[in-house]
Amino acid sequence: MDMMFTVSVFLQEVKASSVVFLIAGYETLSNLLAYVAYELAVNPECQRKLQEELDTVFEDEVSCM
Repeated sequence: MDMMFTVSVFLQEVKASSVVFLIAGYETLSNLLAYVAYELAVNPECQRKLQEELDTVFEDEVSCM
């Protein structure tokens, strides 16, 4: 087998796999964010706890605005 052909096919496979991973990762992330948004909407207590945690962690950044 020709070495250039082998390298070319390998690079095409890498590019195709990269696109698949990108799309699959995007779909997974969007599903996760939709699920989190739903859970926070139906569980106000969890939403309150999350807001308190975010306020604590980002206290310095918010006060600078």
